[in-house]
Amino acid sequence: MAKPKSIDILGTAVSTATLDEGLTAATKAMAASKPSYIVLPYVEFIMRARSDATIQNALDQAYLRLPNGVALNWAAEYLYGGQPGLWRLVSDLFQIVVKPSSVHQILPARFVSSNFTFALLKQAAANGQSVFLIGSPKRQSIEAVGAYLAARVPRLQVAGTFTGQLNESKEKDLVVKLAAAKPALILVGTGFPRQELLMQRLVGQLQSGLMIGEGGSFDYQNFGGHIKRAPAWMRRSGLEWLWRLIREPWRLGRQLVIPKFIWCVYLEGRRQRN
Repeated sequence: MAKPKSIDILGTAVSTATLDEGLTAATKAMAASKPSYIVLPYVEFIMRARSDATIQNALDQAYLRLPNGVALNWAAEYLYGGQPGLWRLVSDLFQIVVKPSSVHQILPARFVSSNFTFALLKQAAANGQSVFLIGSPKRQSIEAVGAYLAARVPRLQVAGTFTGQLNESKEKDLVVKLAAAKPALILVGTGFPRQELLMQRLVGQLQSGLMIGEGGSFDYQNFGGHIKRAPAWMRRSGLEWLWRLIREPWRLGRQLVIPKFIWCVYLEGRRQRN
C-alpha cells in the first residue's frame, strides 16, 4: 500500500498527509488482506521513543504515524519551514495562538478521534465493514462504548469488544476473538505505550484489519464518555493541553515534557543549521 510522505521529528517519521490523504490511506488499509496499525503520536510519544528503543520500534513499524498534537505541527514548521533560530522559535510558538494556520504548512492536519476516527467509522458503515473495540474506559464499560457508537453511526456493525486490562492469557483470548470476528477496523484505547506495543504484537497474529491507537478517546463525550473536549477556539489555538491540565491537574508531570520537547527541537534546528 502506498503511503503519504513523512518527515523526521527527533527520530520519528511523521506523515505529512492531509486529512483526506490520511483517510484514503486508512480506508485502503481497512480493505487490505493483511493487518496493519496506525499510531497518532504527540509529544510524549516522540520523547519516550528517544530513550526507549522498544517504543521507537513499535512506532517505526506502524503503517502510518499521523500527528495528533499541535506541538508536532509546530516542530515540523520550525525544522522544515525556514531557517531555524531563537527568534523563529519564539515567533512560531507565538503564532500557534494568534495564527494557528501558520504552523500547518508542513504537517497540514491534526488527526484526532473527532475528525479522523469518526470519518473512518462512517466509511466502514457505508462499506458494510465492522469495527472492534479494545479498552477499559474509566466510567463506562467498553460494551457501552460499542452500543453508543452503534447508535450514533447509522448502519455501523460493532463486531465485538474486549477489556483493555490484558494479561498473557487474555491477550490469547483476544486474538481468538479477533480472528473469528474479522473486523476491518480495530480501535485500541489502552493508553500509550501499551496500545502501540499491543498493536505491534497483534499485527503478527491477525490475517487482516487496521488497528488505530485511540489513547483515552473512549472517555470523551463523542464516544459516550464523561470528559468534555476543549472549546473550539482552544483547540484551534493549540491550547487543548491547557484545558486538560485545568480539568486534570495530575497531568502536570506529564505536561512538563512539552518544554523538554521544545528545547530538543531547538537543539536539532541548531544541529541542522551547523
